[in-house]
This record gives sequence, structure tokens and C-alpha cells, in this order.
Amino acid sequence: MKTFTPKFKRNIFLLSSLLITNFSISQAQNIWIEAESAADQGTFAPFEVQNDFPGASGDQYVVMPHPGFGDGEIFNWDFVETQEEGFATYNFNLSGTVNIWTRANLAGDTDDSYWVGIDSEEPVKQNGYSTGGWEWIKTMDQITLGAGAHTLSLARREDEAMIDKFLITTNLSFVPTGEGDIANSISDEMTDDAMNLKNVLVYPNPTKGACKIDLGRTENVELQIFNILGSQLISQQYINQRMISLDLASLTAGNYYIKITSGDKSVVKPITLSK
Repeated sequence: MKTFTPKFKRNIFLLSSLLITNFSISQAQNIWIEAESAADQGTFAPFEVQNDFPGASGDQYVVMPHPGFGDGEIFNWDFVETQEEGFATYNFNLSGTVNIWTRANLAGDTDDSYWVGIDSEEPVKQNGYSTGGWEWIKTMDQITLGAGAHTLSLARREDEAMIDKFLITTNLSFVPTGEGDIANSISDEMTDDAMNLKNVLVYPNPTKGACKIDLGRTENVELQIFNILGSQLISQQYINQRMISLDLASLTAGNYYIKITSGDKSVVKPITLSK
């Protein structure tokens, strides 16, 4: 049975903060990333994952706590990146011209600021915003990405900024609303070239517990289920199967990821459990 390595734990999620989290996309135009998916990264603290303020996607968000940890100080990008404290990264594969959005909750336009960067582009200081709860803020406009891997970075600047989710989209006219879609696949192995299993069907989705997986053809596969923080909950081998029946009733309601591996190919499918 395949083990859940520390490297993969670090790499996870939704989209996860120098874990390193890897997000892949094939035909879809949107990559959704949960900010808290990076909570296991060694550079994440003093960021914290909290759930006190309602309305966050997945009921959790990232915040620089107050008071303490340099209360009242303003941190520049180079300092945070060098000190490797309050710094998170999310790796993904996507090419083209993209907009980057951040779902945030910012109480004051003279406080609650943060940094967002991508690759070697000049980092953007998110400052001067005041939101009425959770709102989507266009962080970067029409950034051109070449083929291959890219890195989105989040860095602290001031305390109390609440960061919930990121969207990277090639649809330049798209404006996200609400909580957005379920965060994208998380895997340190999956790339566009490894998506031979992309036609796998998981249904019903959402489910109250019972669901089926149609592999499209008879396969020997390993099936793993992870929560949004990247913790493995289930791992099972299936031999010469096309249809797989799952019972998720023992899990709590929420969003999960089903990773299906056949040989050196893998795909990750999101699933929502509602009760």
C-alpha cells in the first residue's frame, strides 16, 4: 500500500503554504485555492488558521493574529521572505494570461494589509481596502504565465487581515462571488500529461454518504481520500475494477478529495459530503 509521505503532506492544499502545495488544471479555466491548505508549512507561523468569523469557505481562514507577533508593525516583502515567517506558497500548473483574486475580510482600510506574489513578478501590496465581510478582491490583473509550474505566495504585512481563498483564472471577464467553487485538485504527482484518468466519474456529488466511482474501464487502482488540509483518511487497493462503491457516512459533512492512482497516472476528484 502506498504511504502518505511527509513531502505529499507538505504539498497539500486547497490548492496548501510552503508545504509545498501543488495545484493542477487541464481544461478548466479556474484554479481555486484554500488559503489554510498551507497550514502545515514550516514558514506558515505566525499565521493562524481560525474559524471564528462565519462565512469562510470550508469554515476556515488564515489570519495574522492580534495582538502580538509584531503588533502594530508593518513588514516588507523581502524581510518576510528572508525570515521565512508568515510566508506561504502554493504551486500550480497553468499557462496563459490570468487574473488573480483573493477572498478576504478586511476590517479597516488603514490596517489589515498583506502581500501577494507570483513567480518573480513584483509582489502586490494589498492595502487600502475595507470590506463588509468576505469579499473578492482582484489582486493581480492580466499576468502572463508561460507553460510549466508557477508559485503563488502569501506574506504577512499587518495583523488582523483574514484570507480565505484564492482564484487564478484565465477567464478575464469572470468575477467570483460567494465562496467560489470547491478548491482544485491537490497532488504532488498530477500534471496535465498524467490526466489519462480525467474521465473518471464520481456520483452522486454532493452525496449523503453512498457514492460510486466509474473508472471508464477495468483498472487496478489505489484510492485515497483526503480532507481539505491534506490528511489521508482512507486508502484502499482495487484489483480489476471498473465500478467502485464507497460509503462515506462515517465522515463528517464537508469537502473531501478522492485521489485515484493507476500505475504512474493519477487524478484527484473533489466530493462534498452533506448530511
